[in-house]
Amino acid sequence: MMAGGAVTGALSMAFGATLRAPHGGVFVVPLIGEPFLYLLAIAAGTLVATALVVLLKGARRSTGTAPAGQPSADTDAADRPVSATA
Repeated sequence: MMAGGAVTGALSMAFGATLRAPHGGVFVVPLIGEPFLYLLAIAAGTLVATALVVLLKGARRSTGTAPAGQPSADTDAADRPVSATA
């Protein structure tokens, strides 16, 4: 996620986009200097962040690791511990 934000910030600075109101969502677009280039920078940063999330999630699946408490794709029911309350 940080890489996507870095790309957005770098591109908006390189494009010379100025924003007089640092918040406000789409309502501040008329206040932006170079609004189309600013929105292009946001789209590029979003694409970078999305690509990295998809790439890293795919890499995690291929190694068979899963978040804590969840079985990975290569385990079956026989490999799971039985809880005392079940």
